[in-house]
Amino acid sequence: DITMNSQLISGLPPATAYDFYVQANCDADGLSFWSGPFRFKTECGPVATLVEDFESYATGSIVPDCWTRVAGSGTLTISASTPASGIRKLYLSATSATNKVMAILPEFSNIDAETHWLKFKVRATTANKVIKLGYVIEGTAFTDFTELQSITITNTVYGEDPLTFDIPSLPSDARLAILNPGTTSTSVYLDDFTWEAKPSCLKPTALTACVTATSSALVWTSDALLFNVNYGPTGFIQGQGITVNNIDENATLITGLTAQTEYEFYVQSN
Repeated sequence: DITMNSQLISGLPPATAYDFYVQANCDADGLSFWSGPFRFKTECGPVATLVEDFESYATGSIVPDCWTRVAGSGTLTISASTPASGIRKLYLSATSATNKVMAILPEFSNIDAETHWLKFKVRATTANKVIKLGYVIEGTAFTDFTELQSITITNTVYGEDPLTFDIPSLPSDARLAILNPGTTSTSVYLDDFTWEAKPSCLKPTALTACVTATSSALVWTSDALLFNVNYGPTGFIQGQGITVNNIDENATLITGLTAQTEYEFYVQSN
């Protein structure tokens, strides 16, 4: 039983909404009706992971809780047109360097650990537009932005896979940020942000095939030592085709294929 008109509740996660009710215990007169609900939300704080698809927010000139919007005269909104998934996405538009915009992500508790990476999907209204990935410390002005990587967006539709960025060790109070510098008139759409632990075994990239009528040399990029390849006619269910295991180089030759037939293949690091 609480004997004061207040109670401290600890151990709550940051940026989380709660409801609470209070009931009086009047001893011999019994218990009162419950008073409430009353709502509160914990303040922002460092988080270890992030999954943000913007679906829980209304449209408008806003960013998610614990993000920071730096827009000036540019456009930075959550909008409903052409998301990568669901019905919401983040839109950054700048017609010149005088109206650049920046979205600052939440603070991550492991930003200095080099154990996590950032992933998101992005497209531009026209090809070969540039945005910047970087970070800020304490401040939230454009002058506080330190660039990590320049990103040239060649695609005008979302790719099947998100872009992935391996983040170096940063100061513990750094916050990642996406800047549209407006070097040229640039409008970009971003969706499905993830901050997650990097897997210890990374999947191969840059898959290519060099074909003849009845064979194909399959090639990929990876630092792993062994690989498994799964292939079959286009549209086959992955795992149900033909699998070649324990390949000890970044290529393999597949023979006995049917001429004029389309195939798909998958590669797995071991």
